Amino acid sequence: MLKKRLFLVIGILFFLSLAIGFWLYTREHFLVIMCAGDSITRGAYPDYLQENLDRAGIKAKVINMGVPGNTSGEYLTYLKSRRVLQEIRPDIVLLELGTNDVRTDGDHTETTRFIANMNQIIDLIHNYGGPPPRILLATVPPIVIDEGHRLHFNEESKRRVVEEINPAIIQITKDRELLLLDVYQLFQQQPGFLPGIHPSQEGYKAMADAWFDRLIPLVTSPGQK
Repeated sequence: MLKKRLFLVIGILFFLSLAIGFWLYTREHFLVIMCAGDSITRGAYPDYLQENLDRAGIKAKVINMGVPGNTSGEYLTYLKSRRVLQEIRPDIVLLELGTNDVRTDGDHTETTRFIANMNQIIDLIHNYGGPPPRILLATVPPIVIDEGHRLHFNEESKRRVVEEINPAIIQITKDRELLLLDVYQLFQQQPGFLPGIHPSQEGYKAMADAWFDRLIPLVTSPGQK
């Protein structure tokens, strides 16, 4: 009887160790991709990106942390005031901010302040306390002023995106040695996908496809983060 109980205990421990080992393996090899930004992020592209990754058989979880209406400064405050990064522990962060910074109302952000905010956000992501995530930055789309946003954007907003905000984002990627997705050019080539400040559903799908293509070398290469 004692021998049977011993074998039973050993068997239970064996299968328990297998279960724990499998859990650790899947947890270690499950990429967490955090999409950070404003309403353009919140909209829909993270959902389509998840579908693309699933179809490709890539084990990844896309988490949408876009906050509608946020400027770079407001998103910095959001990350500082909540334990978003500590709870999510992302492997990769897709970061796109800047559209609300060129508004003409109280959200208007000077370009020097925008650059400082973005660098602080990047520092915060890199140094949140876990393994430093890989960060990819995106330029912001062209400003297309639709009926619902005429009080918040104007021709100066359009100019700032082209001459100040997107050049600043590109320079940050060079200075910080980050990867870039040129969303501005994406919609320049497909203007029908951007009927206003926010993309159409086809536009969000195009964004997801572009992010997917940019991510593929990272998520399919061993040791990449």
